[in-house]
Amino acid sequence: MTAEHTYTFNPGLRKTFVEGLVAEVKIGIYPHEHLAAQKIGAAAELWSRNEGAAPSPNSPYDLPYIDYDLVRNLVIKEWPMRPHVDLLESLADELLRTCLSHPDVMAARIKVYKLELDSTARAGVELFGTKDVG
Repeated sequence: MTAEHTYTFNPGLRKTFVEGLVAEVKIGIYPHEHLAAQKIGAAAELWSRNEGAAPSPNSPYDLPYIDYDLVRNLVIKEWPMRPHVDLLESLADELLRTCLSHPDVMAARIKVYKLELDSTARAGVELFGTKDVG
């Protein structure tokens, strides 16, 4: 006999995500890491209200949405142009703040990680943050 489950659809939240971003960034604390850019990866989940949200301004669409270019532009266009950064934590903090700066984003989870480490697939930082709602 199979168990029956009842599911309730709650249209209250929407998650917009972008994964698999890759960029060459000057990063690291070790002397050899100052010699060349390293390949890093990034991902972000952005949570916004779905129910009752107004369509995005200047949008031809009837539904609200979060443009993930907010994340893409920072990671793949801005970060590679920057001077050397010592810690992934600095980039992770900036990415989280950027995600939460969008007026419709209530919460975000981000990951920033190095992709080319000896004997390691990847290592990095994950942060989760919410906006203070007053």
